[in-house]
Amino acid sequence: AAPSTTTSSRSQACCATPEECDHIIALARPLIQDSRVVRKADARSASALRTSSSAFIENSADAVVRAVKQRVAELTDTDLHCQEYLQVTHYNEAEFYVAHRDALGPQAPGFGEAGDRICTVIIYLNDDYRGGHTRFFRTATRVVPERGKAVIFYNLTEDGQAPHPHSVHGADPVVSGEKWLVNQWIRQRPYGGQSNRKARRARRKSRR
Repeated sequence: AAPSTTTSSRSQACCATPEECDHIIALARPLIQDSRVVRKADARSASALRTSSSAFIENSADAVVRAVKQRVAELTDTDLHCQEYLQVTHYNEAEFYVAHRDALGPQAPGFGEAGDRICTVIIYLNDDYRGGHTRFFRTATRVVPERGKAVIFYNLTEDGQAPHPHSVHGADPVVSGEKWLVNQWIRQRPYGGQSNRKARRARRKSRR
């Protein structure tokens, strides 16, 4: 069952097999590039906020991706069509992500008709590294990654009008090794990825 939106909203559940984890890493590895921060509320550079690399995997990529996304929908009791593209994130040694919220707000790029991100599911694809814990700052909670496990939490209050007070989280620096995970963001309404398609068209035009 999905965690309650009125609580600190975190739970761990098995979401991917070891074979599925390895498969998703292999899909993402040739595609990763420096991570971007969607909303910049201050003058700090993206590299000061988040030092990692990431790749988006389209929803129809292959059977493994579709199976994991279906499992996410069942765990969160949400509509599969409300999921954004699956984001695979990679952290090298010493890389991190400062305290932040995943909620976008209506002024953010890409907010669109799908609305805000009601829920985040983090799936750990490996755990053979030191450090890199997920930290929830408002409740002083630290999650130790376990391969294939998912952490589920809500980004908005129950009425969907404000950020959830306990959703502030970040990634501790990786002490040794490399860390791989999936971010699956779930919107209020069906997500068509229009902003992603426009961005790809713009990139193709720029190469001509």
